[in-house]
Amino acid sequence: MIIYLNIKQQKKTKLIYLNLYGDKASEESAVDLKKKDYQCIAYKDTIITWLKKCKQEVADLPFVRENIKQYILLINKLTGQSRSDKMSNDVVDILMKDEENIKAAFDIHDSIPNLQKRIIYKHLIPALQGIASNNGLDLESFDSNLKYFGFQFVNCDWKYIRIHFQFDKENFRNFYYGFYNNPEKQMPNEIKNKFKNYKYEEGFPLYKYEEGLPLYKYMDVYRDWGKDEFAELAKGQTNEITNEIDSKIKELLKIAEKIGEGL
Repeated sequence: MIIYLNIKQQKKTKLIYLNLYGDKASEESAVDLKKKDYQCIAYKDTIITWLKKCKQEVADLPFVRENIKQYILLINKLTGQSRSDKMSNDVVDILMKDEENIKAAFDIHDSIPNLQKRIIYKHLIPALQGIASNNGLDLESFDSNLKYFGFQFVNCDWKYIRIHFQFDKENFRNFYYGFYNNPEKQMPNEIKNKFKNYKYEEGFPLYKYEEGLPLYKYMDVYRDWGKDEFAELAKGQTNEITNEIDSKIKELLKIAEKIGEGL
């Protein structure tokens, strides 16, 4: 974003940060930028509203109209709005008919954290234990605080690192994975440099590096967990999400093997 800020200052333009939910830029994206240096815009709200207006304007251009419609459907899917507004309104209409319905709706809403926790303990944790065993690792710890849920895997031969998965935003958002420093051991500079050098393998940064997280990366899929992801986890120990976690562990184990002994 620094590059765009320089262009903004030269041409006196506005810097827009567009993302699914209108979140502020992460530290790695913003670098030294402050919130006042850019404006956040969300696909979920601003862009959807604009596209709907565009669709109305091209009512007599079917090809353009259909392309805009498909774009709207894609954004709705990515932002968890794939169910129609009409269905949502129908549910609200039913709830509004009775005082007990309204109370029940709030009770269900308040129960969601407990439901998430139960799915994690009943399905995810046993699956992670199985994945750990299959990869010659131990599931050393997991954070039961659902605010920033995460877990770690340990190889008994590793002294300085462990494999780490965690959400860095509330409500199960921004799921990342990578290596985490063992807080009880000071990693030698020689090993730190190996991780730094690996970051730029093949000439571009595949992974991010920072103190405490010598290599990490955000998930390509299942970066945010909502109703669809928890429904997937509830299917049992083997599901698409745990398979993806298993594949990321194997990816990190290959990196550890390339970096060599002394980890």
